Amino acid sequence: MKLHHYPSASLICGLLSLAAIAATGQPKPQADFAADWRFLRADVAGAEAPEFADGGWRLVEVPHDWSIEDLPATNGAPPSPFNPQLSAGGAATGFVVGGTGWYRKHFTLRPEEAGKHVTILFDGVYMNADFWINGRPLGNHPYGYTAFSFDLTPHLKPAGRRMSSPSRSRTRAGTAGGTAVRASTARCPSS
Repeated sequence: MKLHHYPSASLICGLLSLAAIAATGQPKPQADFAADWRFLRADVAGAEAPEFADGGWRLVEVPHDWSIEDLPATNGAPPSPFNPQLSAGGAATGFVVGGTGWYRKHFTLRPEEAGKHVTILFDGVYMNADFWINGRPLGNHPYGYTAFSFDLTPHLKPAGRRMSSPSRSRTRAGTAGGTAVRASTARCPSS
């Protein structure tokens, strides 16, 4: 379990955390959410749906930067994330190839987490990222590498039921790729 303070955490969870710290002298509990993300470097229709079949996607742990992963070898050159022919941004983006990457995380609340306020905290994601939970849109984060959070509480299923939290990061011509950077969840007592 990691304990962090995020300046951009949601106001509600932040106020609850301050109240909890003032009352108990302890910061809010956080769970590491970094392992077991599924990843696909492509744009696929319907991947935000909970029932979407992602079993063939690669398992990754965040932080994970797909924009600098090695691309397959071409023309006898060794594998590399840099490709002057495929990079829309060319030298301005370091010859990396942009595009779309999808991440999906499946999780289940434990019985002791029922009734808690749950927020997902991202240290940063590289621009143009859309987020869903259980098929419902959570929001968009248009900026690069800034911390942000989403309140998951109103979208959670009862403890013991599997949930899906997909995200899509898109890059446009002239920018580098997308990145999902360390994620954790904060669980605060409900008021």
